[in-house]
Amino acid sequence: MDLSLPDAQGVFTVQALRPLSGPAPIVVLTGRDDEQSARQAMLAGAQDYLCKGEVDSRSLRRAVRYAIERIRAEDRLAHIAHHDQLTQLANRTLLLERLNQAISRGRRAKSPVAVLFLDLDRFKAINDSLGHHVGDRLLTEVARRLAGAVRDADTVARLGGDEFAIVLEELATPDNVTLLAQRLLNSFATPFSLDGIEISTSTSIGIVLHPHNGDDTDQLLKAADSAVYRAKETGRNNYQFFSSELHERAVVRANLEQELERALTDK
Repeated sequence: MDLSLPDAQGVFTVQALRPLSGPAPIVVLTGRDDEQSARQAMLAGAQDYLCKGEVDSRSLRRAVRYAIERIRAEDRLAHIAHHDQLTQLANRTLLLERLNQAISRGRRAKSPVAVLFLDLDRFKAINDSLGHHVGDRLLTEVARRLAGAVRDADTVARLGGDEFAIVLEELATPDNVTLLAQRLLNSFATPFSLDGIEISTSTSIGIVLHPHNGDDTDQLLKAADSAVYRAKETGRNNYQFFSSELHERAVVRANLEQELERALTDK
């Protein structure tokens, strides 16, 4: 693209075009004495530039090839920054971004958003007895089953260790969350087969709803953590919705932890 078009000028053209161009790289044409504009265009999202009057088949081929490789490298870095490297699910950073977006859309549409926290049951025992390589294989297979149990538009993330999270939007009724939670529990009924070893495990699930259980990501994630903790307490392999009782218990637990920490520090 030319940086000096009749109806658009300079870096503003690149800024407008970048969101519309998808994976296509952008190579800009600039005046021979205007490399500053070219550098600004690259900061705005272009991948390379050529000076007018100096374009031939060789320079054009080089610029296009470089632009393609650069955008591929940018895509790889973006993927690494937003995905868990073991399971290739969304990581915490991407989960928070998508949850924020889901909350904004939910407010506009007056539609609930659900967050499910999942914690594998007795994963540490499996990891310690069979080794970390088997534990990693199990986490990868768990990620595959979770992704297969939800819609393509839903977000499944690995938060770290054996903790996962799912964000659901456009829920017809809150009952849809219950149905999904039960489907997730049922998906663990079949043992995982890893290199000839059959491993049986289950998961505990905590569920929160926006806006009923919190109005921002921080509140929702804390509430979901309390709910999954309750699911563990009630025998594992079940799901629990967040409630005011859980909130009160979480406050008591947090205060107790702070008092213990102060006592140890004073000692």
